[in-house]
Amino acid sequence: MKSRLFISACESSGDLLGASLISALYKRSHSLHIEATAGPEMRRQGCLPVFSMESFQVMGFVDIVKHLPRLLVLFRNVRDHILTTRPHHVITIDYPEFHLLLAASLRKWGYQGQLTHYVCPSVWAWRKSRITSLARHYNQLLTLFPFESACFAHTSLPTHFIGHPLADTPPLPSTRDPHLLALFPGSRRSEIQRTYPYQIAAARQLQRIHPEIKIAISVASSNLLDTLQKLTSPTQVTWIFQEKKSHLMQTCHVAIATSGTVTLELCMHKTPSLITYAMHPFDVLLAKHLFKIHLPFYCIVNLVAGQEVYPELFGPNLQTNHLQQKIKPLWQHQDLRLHMQDQCRKIQTTLHNPEGAAQTAAILILEDIKKQIRV
Repeated sequence: MKSRLFISACESSGDLLGASLISALYKRSHSLHIEATAGPEMRRQGCLPVFSMESFQVMGFVDIVKHLPRLLVLFRNVRDHILTTRPHHVITIDYPEFHLLLAASLRKWGYQGQLTHYVCPSVWAWRKSRITSLARHYNQLLTLFPFESACFAHTSLPTHFIGHPLADTPPLPSTRDPHLLALFPGSRRSEIQRTYPYQIAAARQLQRIHPEIKIAISVASSNLLDTLQKLTSPTQVTWIFQEKKSHLMQTCHVAIATSGTVTLELCMHKTPSLITYAMHPFDVLLAKHLFKIHLPFYCIVNLVAGQEVYPELFGPNLQTNHLQQKIKPLWQHQDLRLHMQDQCRKIQTTLHNPEGAAQTAAILILEDIKKQIRV
């Protein structure tokens, strides 16, 4: 008898995690039937793609409202498929706005199988009510960061830190180009338009002090190039596309990056970096007073370390002159750079699971299935 799983990934980052998980599951068990909401990476691993990840991809509040009728139909289709087929185990990956509602609806309509959520929502920062929702509807939670388990200590939800996939394979050492400044402006047009002008302005100022500096810009996708070019002109830069992003991280002397997963990637490459994120004053007001977000740091690298490893400039603190003050010592002082790289090594050790994140996730899921079948 085959164990039946349903895995739901609704965005590209979840598709990558799902693909590694499917590969690890198949290596450990040949008696699995895996259906999924899947993207291209998961489809390559041989699951049965009942729904397409690409159907769910919307960005921003306006886009969600515009596509709400279609998203509601997709939501009901996924839920009804699971209720009809009754898989032994459902794994939802990230995308909490959709998946926590899906889990609640499945339980409401009588689904009795195992539910695992993979990637903890940012409950340590905001929307702490999700802790209750996760604990009520899920059988286990798999986290990527060690500090997240403490948020669930007062609940009965089994929470497992499985390590971060980015720490699974430490990058090889490489030679730094002492004249190369790299900018990582983000993967969303709106954040690029808000944050990148500050980054390129600071790069220009540093280049005036050090004329030998070469500026390279990481382009997350080709459809963002036009926006970046308009904001960059007339500065001479080199455009680096996604397939060479890791090489840029390994070889640049310093990076300026928009906050996000890229900061953790830079940390794994031990790249001295400055982290930025522009916010509208109204967003800052909402974050502090409505959502009650009061964190010692916003950059995930600093949160993991419990100290400032990467200097960060967020919201009203992100100004060109502040950026310039932070980037100059990072560019010039070797002792500061070496200290930063040493801290990055410690973070990599903290996040590294010798067994591998996906392999550990597969073991936990298969153990849960065995328990359910024995019952």
